[in-house]
Amino acid sequence: MPQFSIITVNYARIYQLEKLRVSLQNLQGYSWEWIIVDNYSSEREQHAVQHFASMAPHTHCIPLQRNCGFGQANNVGVQMAEGEYIVLVNPDIQLDTSTLPMLMAVLERSLLPHTIVCPVLDDADGKPLENAYSLPTFWEKVRRRVLRQYPHFSREGEVPITSVGWAQGSFLLLRRETFISLGGFDPQFFLFFEDIDLCRRCWQAGGQVLQVPSARATHGEHRLTGRDSIFTAMWKRVFWYHVLSGLKYFWKYRGQPNPPITPPQLCN
Repeated sequence: MPQFSIITVNYARIYQLEKLRVSLQNLQGYSWEWIIVDNYSSEREQHAVQHFASMAPHTHCIPLQRNCGFGQANNVGVQMAEGEYIVLVNPDIQLDTSTLPMLMAVLERSLLPHTIVCPVLDDADGKPLENAYSLPTFWEKVRRRVLRQYPHFSREGEVPITSVGWAQGSFLLLRRETFISLGGFDPQFFLFFEDIDLCRRCWQAGGQVLQVPSARATHGEHRLTGRDSIFTAMWKRVFWYHVLSGLKYFWKYRGQPNPPITPPQLCN
């Protein structure tokens, strides 16, 4: 039985899978399986992904007959997973040799029943990207989108392990039992906000979400969320997925304050 089940949801990104596969070879000393859930962008793509998986060691492909959304596709992958730990990784992520050991070292020190950890994601030039945030409020989301007011993070010097409200689902590590106990991703979120919702439920269940700055991974050029002006973004279908999921999220938690974000609870 593998220690880690690595879940990757693919949608028209087969050209990125090979780089991820190569980076997974950095996981020396661990037993792992790689489960690629193909979210059906086309029959040709799906056949190509199935062939790719058949040629790669420790790799399985789950071909879906329709695009069921990012969160639900991950749920399908976890149902097949055998590992004690779940690593949710997007196709455009590349790990280095220390990414997983650094994350595991923190996860194993957790004093709480549920812990989700994430690395810092860097762009191809090694500059840190935003992938961890405070839990949003409705008006904060409006302000970020309409006024384009984004936080600026400084990663200069040594940064401690940090409690965050939520981390992007592009790279998360957690125990399989935690994912199952939390109910997995809520399938009502087709795209976007499923990661915010999962992390919020982790905090509500007495857990924690931590970013580990010493753990780094590279996030490729393809990021669905961008910083286009609202007038540019509204012409893109992905913008309306984001709006719809946001409305569902804030309706789900209407009248409820965000759970408190406490300092990291770790043993020495």
